Amino acid sequence: MYKYSVTFSVLLILSALSGCNKIPVNDPVQATYDLSFNILAGQSPGGLKATPDCLNENQLASYVEITLSKQGDVTASTIKVNVFHINNQAYTNTIKLLPGTYTIQEFVMKNDNMTPDILTDDPVIAAAVHQGAAYASLVTSWLTREFVITPFQKNVLDVELVCYDEANFDSFGFEYFQIDQIVIREQNFFGDLCIQSIQEYYNSPYSEVLGGNGNLLLDLPAIIQIEVVRNGISIVNHNNNSPAGISQPLKIQYADRLNITDNFEFKLAVMVRNGIGFQYEHFHTWSFQDAQKIYAGTDGDGVVDFVLGNCMPGADLVIPYGAAVNEAPLANNVEQNGIAQPGQVLTGSYVFHDTEGDLQGASLYKWYRADNVSGLNEVEISGAQGETYTLQPADLNKYIRFAVIPVALTGTQQGTEIKAPDYAGPVTAASFTCGTPVILNHPAGIVAPVNKSVTYGTVTNIAGEPLKCWITSNLGADRQATAKNDQTEASAGWYWQFNRKQGYKHDGTSRTPNNAWSSISENSDWTPDKDPCALLIGTGWRIPTNSEWTNVRSAGNWNNLNKPWNSDLKMHAAGYLKNWGASLMGRGVDGNYWSSSQNGSESGSFLLMNSSNSYIDDYGNKASGMTLRCLLDN
Repeated sequence: MYKYSVTFSVLLILSALSGCNKIPVNDPVQATYDLSFNILAGQSPGGLKATPDCLNENQLASYVEITLSKQGDVTASTIKVNVFHINNQAYTNTIKLLPGTYTIQEFVMKNDNMTPDILTDDPVIAAAVHQGAAYASLVTSWLTREFVITPFQKNVLDVELVCYDEANFDSFGFEYFQIDQIVIREQNFFGDLCIQSIQEYYNSPYSEVLGGNGNLLLDLPAIIQIEVVRNGISIVNHNNNSPAGISQPLKIQYADRLNITDNFEFKLAVMVRNGIGFQYEHFHTWSFQDAQKIYAGTDGDGVVDFVLGNCMPGADLVIPYGAAVNEAPLANNVEQNGIAQPGQVLTGSYVFHDTEGDLQGASLYKWYRADNVSGLNEVEISGAQGETYTLQPADLNKYIRFAVIPVALTGTQQGTEIKAPDYAGPVTAASFTCGTPVILNHPAGIVAPVNKSVTYGTVTNIAGEPLKCWITSNLGADRQATAKNDQTEASAGWYWQFNRKQGYKHDGTSRTPNNAWSSISENSDWTPDKDPCALLIGTGWRIPTNSEWTNVRSAGNWNNLNKPWNSDLKMHAAGYLKNWGASLMGRGVDGNYWSSSQNGSESGSFLLMNSSNSYIDDYGNKASGMTLRCLLDN
């Protein structure tokens, strides 16, 4: 069969998979050099179109996408470049790159589908094959593949492609990712090798990378190789077998797919003497999931330090040399149990396991909070470092899980962090009995003006409405008032215009949110869908009606501020926001509490209290901001 050859030109669209570093192209400051590819046709897999026919289809509308990474850079970049044909041979235009060593991670040829400005509908025509893939026998060179850009000359590279078929994409050894579906993660490793005899390592790979036998020591920087395995499939091998590499931490970059649980293994092999020769020998495997990190000590350098032997105390991982490998401890059956309600205690549990029988030491514990059962926006809970965790108001409607880093007393002491596979949650409020506190988390948004965790006292058997349950502080208040003329924002709570969801905080100087203040003219009582009591406390809670405030006032003989304050409701003068400009008025002097009943398109009924009066006022301007006291029908 035929081989394809590709030549690239300078039409580049670079898209970093993660981070902001990109392969420099046409940098006006740094010198760049030409690279072209010859597209060669591999053999034809059974059942697919014969090559090179697919390469020459729609010759004027094809291009190549290449994913490249440059040695030393954090991220990879995707390059798009048009393909042209001469005498039925496919080429690409030339691209310009800085000198250095590059790796081709993916190489696919596409057709623009007669929509040159839309890339999402472009079919793949042909693709390069990865080593170890089902189609690897159809080509003579595979991905991933390194090449070097040499200064002051045109660089040419052959790449073999095989005709593509959607149903057999995995036979090429690659996967497609949306840019926002993966994160390129990184972990760094550095090791020391303890040897018995310097002479045994004369003229070895160590003497070569260290610059001669005279630079050998009994404590050598280790030549290491790490194989990255994802979900049981080997992805890539990295090593530091070079003069520059052995002196620096080995940087391992790998793609973690979002919204998919990826189980990774990093298999560590060290270059050691074996008989009369030297070879990589496996000594340890780290296992972890997704964004989890291998333990890198407490020194903050982010590098996993290990020592093969016993010549370097204090490493993150110590591997006995010349004896069986001591495996890191494991945490199995990790889970948490308990009632998912604020104030309740979750208890983490796990089974400690150590292959060599090393006893458990001071294992480490963590707790995580997420927005849903799939782990959306998961964050570690600050300060939660025990085997138990008491649920907080901030955990309401969240999902919680336990994690453990197993630690052994001896041998390889530190294991990998393992999280419980399932969450406890969602965290919900406990079944309610009036007289018990209501513990809530109010998230800032279209109702609450700021984030706030609140505990409301509750009371029933109030004269005039004895079958109702009431909160004993204002909606949005940090606490119950301390006096009838309490002037603090903490006791005042928040203010609302009539039949509006949005609450407002006023600290005495400024209002939050500080949006434009508008007048209100509408023929409606306060509707349930806009009732802040229901929206912030829960179903069933609501603003009192005009009749309910009238009944309570009459039964309690409220004729000024004294009796409302001395009642179990602890009503006080929280003030109000003026109907134009929303300036704060009367805090510490007047109490103004909305009812849910209107008295016209521009007026609502409210309870007014001050030092000389207490009555129901039917002419509260709906644009005024007043406080709310919520009730529940028992």
